[in-house]
Amino acid sequence: MAVFHRSMWATTKSAPDGSFDASAGVEDWLHGFAVTIRGHDDVAAQVTATSTRHPWTTCPGALASVTTLAGPVASLPVKATELPTDATCVHLNDLVWLASRRHPERRYDIEVTRQNAELTRDGVVLLRWRLADWRIDGTGRFRGLGFPGAGWAAALDDVGADDDLREAVRVMRRAIMVAMGYFELDWRRIRVGTDVPTEVMAETCHTFTASRVASATCLVEPPERRSGSARR
Repeated sequence: MAVFHRSMWATTKSAPDGSFDASAGVEDWLHGFAVTIRGHDDVAAQVTATSTRHPWTTCPGALASVTTLAGPVASLPVKATELPTDATCVHLNDLVWLASRRHPERRYDIEVTRQNAELTRDGVVLLRWRLADWRIDGTGRFRGLGFPGAGWAAALDDVGADDDLREAVRVMRRAIMVAMGYFELDWRRIRVGTDVPTEVMAETCHTFTASRVASATCLVEPPERRSGSARR
Protein backbone atom coordinates (compact mmCIF):
# COMPACT_ATOMS: atom_id res chain seq x y z
CA MET A 1 0.00 0.00 0.00
CA ALA A 2 2.95 2.33 -0.60
CA VAL A 3 1.44 4.40 -3.40
CA PHE A 4 -2.11 5.48 -4.22
CA HIS A 5 -2.78 6.04 -7.93
CA ARG A 6 -5.62 8.03 -9.47
CA SER A 7 -6.30 8.93 -13.09
CA MET A 8 -8.79 11.41 -14.52
CA TRP A 9 -9.39 11.99 -18.20
CA ALA A 10 -11.55 14.21 -20.40
CA THR A 11 -12.32 14.21 -24.10
CA THR A 12 -14.71 16.01 -26.43
CA LYS A 13 -15.96 14.90 -29.82
CA SER A 14 -17.56 17.61 -31.92
CA ALA A 15 -19.45 17.42 -35.23
CA PRO A 16 -19.74 20.05 -37.98
CA ASP A 17 -23.40 20.61 -37.12
CA GLY A 18 -22.46 21.86 -33.65
CA SER A 19 -23.37 18.71 -31.74
CA PHE A 20 -20.88 17.36 -29.22
CA ASP A 21 -20.17 14.58 -26.74
CA ALA A 22 -18.00 15.71 -23.81
CA SER A 23 -16.88 12.96 -21.45
CA ALA A 24 -14.82 12.70 -18.27
CA GLY A 25 -13.83 9.71 -16.16
CA VAL A 26 -11.97 8.73 -13.03
CA GLU A 27 -10.19 5.50 -12.03
CA ASP A 28 -8.59 4.62 -8.73
CA TRP A 29 -8.51 1.84 -6.15
CA LEU A 30 -12.06 2.72 -5.04
CA HIS A 31 -13.75 4.36 -8.02
CA GLY A 32 -14.44 3.87 -11.71
CA PHE A 33 -16.95 6.48 -12.88
CA ALA A 34 -17.61 8.28 -16.17
CA VAL A 35 -19.93 11.11 -17.20
CA THR A 36 -20.96 12.15 -20.71
CA ILE A 37 -22.60 15.45 -21.68
CA ARG A 38 -24.35 15.49 -25.04
CA GLY A 39 -25.67 18.63 -26.63
CA HIS A 40 -25.50 21.24 -29.36
CA ASP A 41 -23.37 24.39 -29.42
CA ASP A 42 -23.12 25.45 -25.76
CA VAL A 43 -26.30 23.77 -24.51
CA ALA A 44 -26.46 20.34 -22.88
CA ALA A 45 -29.46 18.21 -23.82
CA GLN A 46 -28.49 15.03 -21.95
CA VAL A 47 -26.11 14.02 -19.18
CA THR A 48 -25.45 10.37 -18.30
CA ALA A 49 -23.19 8.52 -15.87
CA THR A 50 -21.81 4.99 -15.61
CA SER A 51 -19.81 3.04 -13.05
CA THR A 52 -17.41 0.13 -13.44
CA ARG A 53 -16.15 0.24 -9.84
CA HIS A 54 -17.67 1.74 -6.71
CA PRO A 55 -16.92 1.36 -3.02
CA TRP A 56 -20.48 0.71 -1.77
CA THR A 57 -23.44 -1.31 -3.04
CA THR A 58 -25.57 1.82 -2.82
CA CYS A 59 -23.36 4.01 -5.05
CA PRO A 60 -25.13 3.17 -8.35
CA GLY A 61 -28.23 4.83 -6.94
CA ALA A 62 -26.52 8.19 -7.42
CA LEU A 63 -25.90 7.75 -11.15
CA ALA A 64 -29.37 8.92 -12.15
CA SER A 65 -28.87 12.27 -10.42
CA VAL A 66 -26.93 13.72 -13.36
CA THR A 67 -29.75 12.93 -15.78
CA THR A 68 -31.68 15.86 -14.29
CA LEU A 69 -29.01 18.28 -15.55
CA ALA A 70 -29.52 20.26 -18.77
CA GLY A 71 -29.09 23.76 -20.12
CA PRO A 72 -26.01 25.91 -20.75
CA VAL A 73 -22.93 23.72 -20.37
CA ALA A 74 -21.16 26.31 -18.25
CA SER A 75 -23.98 26.16 -15.69
CA LEU A 76 -23.85 22.39 -15.13
CA PRO A 77 -21.15 22.27 -12.41
CA VAL A 78 -23.14 24.66 -10.21
CA LYS A 79 -26.38 22.81 -10.91
CA ALA A 80 -24.70 19.53 -9.93
CA THR A 81 -23.59 20.89 -6.56
CA GLU A 82 -27.14 22.15 -5.94
CA LEU A 83 -28.63 18.66 -6.28
CA PRO A 84 -29.85 17.15 -3.00
CA THR A 85 -26.91 15.61 -1.17
CA ASP A 86 -28.80 12.37 -0.60
CA ALA A 87 -29.18 11.93 -4.38
CA THR A 88 -25.73 12.55 -5.74
CA CYS A 89 -21.99 11.84 -5.43
CA VAL A 90 -19.02 14.19 -5.15
CA HIS A 91 -17.08 12.18 -7.73
CA LEU A 92 -19.88 12.46 -10.28
CA ASN A 93 -20.07 16.18 -9.60
CA ASP A 94 -16.33 16.45 -10.21
CA LEU A 95 -16.76 14.68 -13.55
CA VAL A 96 -19.64 16.95 -14.58
CA TRP A 97 -17.32 19.87 -13.86
CA LEU A 98 -14.40 18.39 -15.82
CA ALA A 99 -16.54 17.28 -18.78
CA SER A 100 -18.19 20.71 -18.94
CA ARG A 101 -14.80 22.24 -19.63
CA ARG A 102 -14.87 20.43 -22.99
CA HIS A 103 -11.18 19.68 -23.37
CA PRO A 104 -10.44 18.06 -26.74
CA GLU A 105 -8.20 15.58 -24.88
CA ARG A 106 -6.73 15.75 -21.39
CA ARG A 107 -5.43 13.25 -18.86
CA TYR A 108 -4.26 13.53 -15.28
CA ASP A 109 -2.28 10.88 -13.41
CA ILE A 110 -1.70 11.37 -9.69
CA GLU A 111 0.45 9.40 -7.26
CA VAL A 112 0.13 9.96 -3.52
CA THR A 113 2.02 8.60 -0.52
CA ARG A 114 1.90 9.84 3.05
CA GLN A 115 4.92 12.02 2.29
CA ASN A 116 4.50 13.15 -1.32
CA ALA A 117 1.96 13.86 -4.06
CA GLU A 118 2.70 14.26 -7.76
CA LEU A 119 0.37 15.21 -10.60
CA THR A 120 1.15 14.62 -14.26
CA ARG A 121 -0.97 16.22 -16.98
CA ASP A 122 -0.73 14.77 -20.46
CA GLY A 123 2.60 13.16 -19.59
CA VAL A 124 4.21 16.25 -18.06
CA VAL A 125 4.76 16.67 -14.31
CA LEU A 126 2.86 19.78 -13.28
CA LEU A 127 2.59 19.62 -9.48
CA ARG A 128 4.84 17.99 -6.90
CA TRP A 129 4.02 18.54 -3.23
CA ARG A 130 5.67 17.33 -0.05
CA LEU A 131 3.16 16.31 2.64
CA ALA A 132 3.23 16.14 6.44
CA ASP A 133 0.15 15.09 8.42
CA TRP A 134 -1.91 15.59 5.25
CA ARG A 135 -0.89 19.20 4.82
CA ILE A 136 1.54 20.77 2.39
CA ASP A 137 5.02 20.88 3.89
CA GLY A 138 7.35 23.47 2.44
CA THR A 139 8.08 27.16 2.12
CA GLY A 140 5.80 28.18 -0.76
CA ARG A 141 2.44 29.96 -0.85
CA PHE A 142 0.58 26.66 -0.32
CA ARG A 143 2.51 25.93 2.88
CA GLY A 144 0.33 24.47 5.62
CA LEU A 145 -2.80 24.08 3.52
CA GLY A 146 -4.84 20.91 4.04
CA PHE A 147 -7.21 18.85 1.89
CA PRO A 148 -9.96 19.92 2.32
CA GLY A 149 -9.26 23.19 4.00
CA ALA A 150 -9.68 26.93 3.80
CA GLY A 151 -7.20 29.24 2.14
CA TRP A 152 -6.87 27.71 -1.30
CA ALA A 153 -8.67 30.45 -3.22
CA ALA A 154 -6.54 33.15 -1.63
CA ALA A 155 -3.33 31.19 -2.17
CA LEU A 156 -4.12 30.63 -5.83
CA ASP A 157 -4.88 34.32 -6.23
CA ASP A 158 -1.57 35.15 -4.54
CA VAL A 159 0.41 33.12 -7.07
CA GLY A 160 -1.59 34.51 -10.01
CA ALA A 161 -2.80 31.03 -10.95
CA ASP A 162 -4.36 30.74 -14.39
CA ASP A 163 -7.42 28.62 -15.15
CA ASP A 164 -5.39 25.55 -16.10
CA LEU A 165 -3.43 25.62 -12.84
CA ARG A 166 -6.62 26.02 -10.80
CA GLU A 167 -8.06 22.99 -12.57
CA ALA A 168 -4.97 20.91 -11.83
CA VAL A 169 -4.95 21.93 -8.17
CA ARG A 170 -8.60 20.94 -7.82
CA VAL A 171 -7.87 17.53 -9.36
CA MET A 172 -4.84 17.07 -7.08
CA ARG A 173 -6.73 18.06 -3.93
CA ARG A 174 -9.52 15.55 -4.60
CA ALA A 175 -6.99 12.80 -5.25
CA ILE A 176 -5.27 13.50 -1.95
CA MET A 177 -8.58 13.50 -0.08
CA VAL A 178 -9.41 10.07 -1.51
CA ALA A 179 -5.89 8.90 -0.72
CA MET A 180 -6.40 9.91 2.90
CA GLY A 181 -9.23 7.37 3.13
CA TYR A 182 -7.13 4.79 1.30
CA PHE A 183 -4.31 5.11 3.81
CA GLU A 184 -6.09 5.96 7.05
CA LEU A 185 -9.13 3.63 7.10
CA ASP A 186 -8.72 -0.01 8.07
CA TRP A 187 -10.56 -1.59 5.13
CA ARG A 188 -10.20 -5.07 6.61
CA ARG A 189 -12.66 -4.08 9.33
CA ILE A 190 -15.18 -2.18 7.22
CA ARG A 191 -18.25 -4.14 6.20
CA VAL A 192 -21.02 -1.50 6.03
CA GLY A 193 -21.14 2.27 5.85
CA THR A 194 -21.62 2.70 9.58
CA ASP A 195 -18.16 1.18 10.12
CA VAL A 196 -16.66 4.39 8.71
CA PRO A 197 -16.26 7.11 11.39
CA THR A 198 -19.40 9.23 11.09
CA GLU A 199 -17.54 12.54 11.27
CA VAL A 200 -15.65 11.64 8.10
CA MET A 201 -18.51 11.12 5.65
CA ALA A 202 -21.86 11.80 7.34
CA GLU A 203 -24.45 13.43 5.04
CA THR A 204 -21.91 14.04 2.27
CA CYS A 205 -23.44 11.91 -0.49
CA HIS A 206 -26.11 9.43 -1.59
CA THR A 207 -24.57 6.56 0.37
CA PHE A 208 -23.66 8.40 3.56
CA THR A 209 -27.10 9.72 4.43
CA ALA A 210 -28.77 8.61 7.63
CA SER A 211 -31.48 6.65 5.85
CA ARG A 212 -29.07 4.64 3.71
CA VAL A 213 -25.64 4.30 5.32
CA ALA A 214 -26.44 1.24 7.43
CA SER A 215 -27.53 -0.72 4.34
CA ALA A 216 -24.45 0.23 2.29
CA THR A 217 -22.27 -2.86 1.98
CA CYS A 218 -18.56 -2.25 1.37
CA LEU A 219 -17.18 -3.56 -1.95
CA VAL A 220 -13.61 -2.40 -1.34
CA GLU A 221 -10.96 -5.09 -1.27
CA PRO A 222 -8.38 -4.71 1.52
CA PRO A 223 -5.27 -2.92 0.20
CA GLU A 224 -3.04 -5.97 0.56
CA ARG A 225 -5.21 -7.76 -2.01
CA ARG A 226 -4.92 -5.04 -4.65
CA SER A 227 -2.10 -3.01 -6.10
CA GLY A 228 -4.06 0.25 -5.82
CA SER A 229 -3.14 1.11 -9.40
CA ALA A 230 -5.43 2.93 -11.79
CA ARG A 231 -4.72 2.87 -15.48
CA ARG A 232 -6.99 3.63 -18.42
